[in-house]
Amino acid sequence: MLGCFTVGAYMGMAISLAIHDSGVATVVATTWQYSVFEFAGFTMAAMGGVYPILDLLLRRRRRQSNGFASYYTAAGAALTYFACALVFLCVGAVTEGFLSLR
Repeated sequence: MLGCFTVGAYMGMAISLAIHDSGVATVVATTWQYSVFEFAGFTMAAMGGVYPILDLLLRRRRRQSNGFASYYTAAGAALTYFACALVFLCVGAVTEGFLSLR
């Protein structure tokens, strides 16, 4: 949760600074090509981090399985979210790199 807060605060401050410096129209016009991928990547990473804990809490509430096995299984499934986040972030970074060469 602290990681989600930190990433969210960093993104918010960076976007606020860019908008204050250049204006909304300029920021949107120059970042829309890659910011969609990066936002999706950060969202998927946050989901992957929260998923095992949320799964553990919901299973314990329904009294299904023991906690460690449930957490271990959900942590394995969260790796899928992290892999998707890595792909999105890499696509966004490569796109940003190519656009900065222009």
